[in-house]
Amino acid sequence: LLPPSQLVKANGWIEGLTIGSIILGVVLGGQLLGQRLAPWLLSFDLPGVDTGIDTPPEAAIATLILVYAIAAAFNLRIPHTGVEMRPMPVNKMTLLADFWRCNSRLWRDRLGQISLATTTLFWGVSGNMRFIVLAWAAAALGYGTTQAASLVGVVALGTAAGA
Repeated sequence: LLPPSQLVKANGWIEGLTIGSIILGVVLGGQLLGQRLAPWLLSFDLPGVDTGIDTPPEAAIATLILVYAIAAAFNLRIPHTGVEMRPMPVNKMTLLADFWRCNSRLWRDRLGQISLATTTLFWGVSGNMRFIVLAWAAAALGYGTTQAASLVGVVALGTAAGA
């Protein structure tokens, strides 16, 4: 799909957009439950239709479903590359064996080792930091969900910038 000289750049874009979407998701999720956005979301009404959306969490979930639908629509616009997908094996153990073989090959490669180790460390630390910051924000700072989610977003931005 891409020449070898562009693979690192493409991977950087994918990783950056993934991190950005995670940060946006954490912040947006917290804000959707907050005192400002939740009442505004609940004020929307479809005439003659009972949506059953009556609480802030339901409004937040409905909003996220809409965001996912928009993302799916964007994905439909990705052009076909001409590369055909390999048919998936019926036996799932075959997939596991293929994954194990590919994973082992990456760990034997020097650059693969560095990439896998740093990626594993980065995602492990950032995943744990999210929960630690949420708990700390509630216990030490008395933050609610909205404020804690915003703080997690700021910490995630700092982690991404530091990486």
